Amino acid sequence: MLRGNRYYHNGQLGMTRLLSVITAFPARALKWLALVGAHVACIASASLLPVSASLAGSSCQDAKKPIIAALDQQIAAIRKQWNATEGKGPKVMLGSCTQRLHKLDRPYYLCCKDYINWADMIEAMACLELKKFYLNKACSCSDRGGYSLDEALQDQTLEAYAAVTKLRKAATKAGIKNPVIHKYVTEAQEAVGCIQTSSIQTLRDIEKNISGLIQATP
Repeated sequence: MLRGNRYYHNGQLGMTRLLSVITAFPARALKWLALVGAHVACIASASLLPVSASLAGSSCQDAKKPIIAALDQQIAAIRKQWNATEGKGPKVMLGSCTQRLHKLDRPYYLCCKDYINWADMIEAMACLELKKFYLNKACSCSDRGGYSLDEALQDQTLEAYAAVTKLRKAATKAGIKNPVIHKYVTEAQEAVGCIQTSSIQTLRDIEKNISGLIQATP
């Protein structure tokens, strides 16, 4: 399970911090990473960490490009194996990477059960996709305090955002067209886009403000 604290400040520090944190994938996923080649298994070791040393003088976006390209290659290799394999046996719960990816970035991603002989391949792809997600956030959130790797904080923030979304839908259903509500919803989207410690309180304040506007509307 991926865990850690926020990474901060500029893209360089964010990428360095991220590459030093996300190095351990579930053993089931590593099995399939190894099967598609030793160079693929390196993604879960320290083999990519030296890339962080070359970030000086480079933009975050430029620095991540070769890493993302390597991850995409590895995902394609596993997907090829997956597509060539017929699903058999009982369906089992997929791993932590798959479930985290489904929650954070891919509501349409396969979750949460699949054939037992597919589970490891799906989890391996999800771990790589999740690493891509965090690498992208390292850049896009670098000027906004970072993006938290704390899963408990992520879950609480997503719950707070869901409460705001529920209120917005209630306002729309009631025919309330208040531009201030739209402004608050935009702020909520920004808060959940770069999850950090302050995000939860920001979203709770937004929820309270929208609720007040709805109640005050005749």
